[in-house]
Amino acid sequence: MASLLVCLFLSTVAFPAASVELCLRSELEAGLEDTGKLRERLLLDFTDIRLILFAKVHEPEAAAIRLGVRTPVFLAGPVSKRGLLRLVENPLGFSAAGDVFQEKSGLYLNSEFDPGSRTGLKLALIPGYLELFGYQRQGQPLKIGALTNFPVNKSFQIESLGMVSQPEERLSFTEWFSDPPPFPGGVIINISSRIRLTWPGSKLALSAAVSGAERARSGFLMQLHGDLHRPGIGLKGIAAYCDPAYLSPNGEYGDWLTKVGGQLEIGPVGAYSLSCAYEKALPRLDIFPGAYLAFRDLAALKAGLVYPLWRGWSFSARVGGRKKVFCSTRGTWTEEAECELSAAFSHELLALKLEGGLDLEGSTWARLTPSLDTGPLELSMSYERVFKPAIEIITAKLDLSVLEWRIYLRARLENPFRRLWAEDFTLTLGWETTTLSGQTKSPPP
Repeated sequence: MASLLVCLFLSTVAFPAASVELCLRSELEAGLEDTGKLRERLLLDFTDIRLILFAKVHEPEAAAIRLGVRTPVFLAGPVSKRGLLRLVENPLGFSAAGDVFQEKSGLYLNSEFDPGSRTGLKLALIPGYLELFGYQRQGQPLKIGALTNFPVNKSFQIESLGMVSQPEERLSFTEWFSDPPPFPGGVIINISSRIRLTWPGSKLALSAAVSGAERARSGFLMQLHGDLHRPGIGLKGIAAYCDPAYLSPNGEYGDWLTKVGGQLEIGPVGAYSLSCAYEKALPRLDIFPGAYLAFRDLAALKAGLVYPLWRGWSFSARVGGRKKVFCSTRGTWTEEAECELSAAFSHELLALKLEGGLDLEGSTWARLTPSLDTGPLELSMSYERVFKPAIEIITAKLDLSVLEWRIYLRARLENPFRRLWAEDFTLTLGWETTTLSGQTKSPPP
C-alpha cells in the first residue's frame, strides 16, 4: 500500500502533465508444505519513463525487492535480451520460425510478473545508435559490452556488438555426448554483426560472430535467415554454421555444427490453413570424443479449419504433429513424436474449446476451456489433466475481468505414481488493475 501511495504521489506531483499508466498486480500462492508465497509487481508508465517494483515474500524472514527504471538514455533493473545478444549466447539454438533474427538487438526492461534473475544496466550515449551495457544472470558470468546501430535507410540496417566476459573454468568431462566439453577459464571476447534488409513482403538477415579466448582458440559463427510473405502464403528459411571452436560469452560450446531448415505457411485460403516445417542439424563430433550422434531431423505439420455454422456460431479445428529423429553412427535410430488436436465452437459472446495431445512416451493431456466475453466483462475457465508414465497433473483456472480489474484463481495438483492422495497441491489467487490517464485498459498478464 505504501508503494501505491508513493507512485500516486509521483504521478500527480512530479509529472503533472505527463500521460500516466499505473498497473498493479499481486499474487498469493499457498501449498501443502509451505506457509505461502506473496508476489507483487507495481508498474508506472509516464510518457518516456517507466518505473517498476517487484516484491517477493516466501517466508516472513525471507523477502526480496527489485527495482527497475527505463528512460530514453538509461535503463537499470531486471532485463531481457533481444537480437544479437540472444544469438551469440545460443549459437544455432533457434529455428526458422523464431523472431530473434529480425528483432532489434539490445537490452530491454523486463516487465513480466516473474522477470527471472537477469539484472542489467544500459546507458545510451547516442540514443538509437550507440549504447553501453552490462548484465548478469544467476550462475553465469558478468557480460560487459557495447552495441551500435547504423540505419542506412528504412530497408538497410547494420548492427554491431562487442562483449567481454570471464567465465569460470570447467574441467569435468565424462565423454558422454550431452556433457559440455571442458573450458580452461579466462577472458572471452565476442564480436558480432548483423545486416538486415527489408523489402515489401520480404526480409533477409545475415549474422556473423567471432570469439577470442585467453586460453582457447578463436572460432566463428554465421547464420542466414530469410522471410518471404505474400497474400495467403509465407516462407521462412535458415542456414547456419558454427565453428567447433566458437565460444559463447558463458564459456560454452554449441551443440551443433550446421543447421538448415524452413517453414511454409499457407492460408487462410477460404476456411483452410496449413503449416509445415523441417529442420536438419549435424552435431560437432570433433569436440565430443565420446559422441555417437550422426544427425538430428525435426519435422512438424499443422492444419486448420474454420467453418461458419448458424446464427453467428462457427466451428474451428486444428491438428498438428512433431517428429524428432536421432540417428547414431552405428546405424540405430531414436524417435520422439507427439501430436495435438483442438476443436472449438465460438460465438460473439461465447466460446468452448477442447484440446488434447499424446506422445510416444505414453504421456497424454487434455484441456477444456469455456469463455464469455461481453466487452466490459470477460470470464474464462480451464481444466487441464496430464497423464505421464510416473505422474498425474491436474490444473484448474478461473479468470474474471471487469473493466480495468482482473481476478484469477488457479489450482494445481501433482500426484506421482497416481496415488489416492495428493503429493503436491498449490492454490494461487491473484488480482490486477490498470488505469491510463483516467481511462481503463486491460494489459496482458
